[in-house]
Amino acid sequence: MLRPARTLAWTLAAGGLSTGAHLAAGGGLPSTGGIVLVIGVLLWSGLLLTRWRLGRVALAATLGGAQVVLHTLLSAGHHAPTCAVGGGHHEMVVGCAGGAEVSHTSPAMVLAHTVAALLLALLLARGEEAVWFLAGLLRPVLPRPARRVVVPVRAAAPAAVDRPRPAPFVLGGAGRRGPPVRPAPTPA
Repeated sequence: MLRPARTLAWTLAAGGLSTGAHLAAGGGLPSTGGIVLVIGVLLWSGLLLTRWRLGRVALAATLGGAQVVLHTLLSAGHHAPTCAVGGGHHEMVVGCAGGAEVSHTSPAMVLAHTVAALLLALLLARGEEAVWFLAGLLRPVLPRPARRVVVPVRAAAPAAVDRPRPAPFVLGGAGRRGPPVRPAPTPA
């Protein structure tokens, strides 16, 4: 139950930061298929990442990587009808008809996204610490999930009638070798 909540928090943080910045810069949302792709990539990434406890460095790295990937996914498919120069929140873009684009990301924009990702990572790291602290407090109080016990089914032993009986004597050999066993003499 804890992992899905953490996945959802990471997904909303990464997606909200990237999509919000993209829309604030005047970008548009992709098609419905593109939105489904973005959500799928985020949820898959979140599920992979929340296998472990995430610290500040891991959160900063993953949110920064998500910025780059989501910017690429959100920008894909946006083509200007004629050549134009535009600047905005993300970058300065020279777009031409036919889909050709030349993109120049400004250092100020990279810095702004880096600072935003770092601040969000710090916020999420504090949330992670709080979640794990509460989980530690509640673990002794909450009932443990029932464990599934699998009892192996023993195969029925064949009936005694079906088993061959051992021979009372050894077939085909010389039998027991050596002198006959006599009781040891007792001192009188």
